[in-house]
Amino acid sequence: MEYKNILLIKMSSLGDILHTLPFAAALRQRFPKAKITWLVHPQFAGFVPDPPVIDEIIYFDKVKFNKMNLLAKLAYFLEMRRLLHSKKFDLVIDMQGLFKSAVLAAISGCSDRIGYCEMREGSGLISKAVCGRHSKDHVIERYLDVARYLGASAEQIVFPLPDLSKETVSVQEKLQKNELQGEYIVVVPGARWKTKEWPAEHYASLIKMIIADGCSVVLAGGPDDTA
Repeated sequence: MEYKNILLIKMSSLGDILHTLPFAAALRQRFPKAKITWLVHPQFAGFVPDPPVIDEIIYFDKVKFNKMNLLAKLAYFLEMRRLLHSKKFDLVIDMQGLFKSAVLAAISGCSDRIGYCEMREGSGLISKAVCGRHSKDHVIERYLDVARYLGASAEQIVFPLPDLSKETVSVQEKLQKNELQGEYIVVVPGARWKTKEWPAEHYASLIKMIIADGCSVVLAGGPDDTA
């Protein structure tokens, strides 16, 4: 089927957004004339590709949503429902596969809904789980199986990125300010879940070895990682 107006739901987190980029490229390759919209949390939207890969971005503000009372949350979902219905999508692809993304897929007004093989928290009851030959492989390949299901070749893994020229200039200015020259390795010690955190002393040991090997190290993270 030749879809013309597609909604891609992948709201978080950073690593998951990056893993979805090859799927977005394959989706565009398969539907070159379709309008493709990406539903994402605002804090992760910076890595959503520019046109012609993704035409439009819709935001679901999780930070704002989590601070709301029950009535406000219901009102927010009703607002999202009106917005999604107004777009008249003919295909919804839930690549999050969780309860919240399932709710958004359900209220989109689109009856043609699919997702990747690992649909959790009841999302498989809302969107059809697509399981291909890579269902036991890396998540990028699992996502690409959905593109293959839609008719894309997805032979190569491509990472389309937005225009990051401003960010590049900002990074260069920070490096010059700190008189850092030559090659460097970026270390991101923070994680959203405690179960994904590596002990700080392990990072310290690794960084000492990297520096001893003649390479500089740049630490990156958010305000919560400062300590």
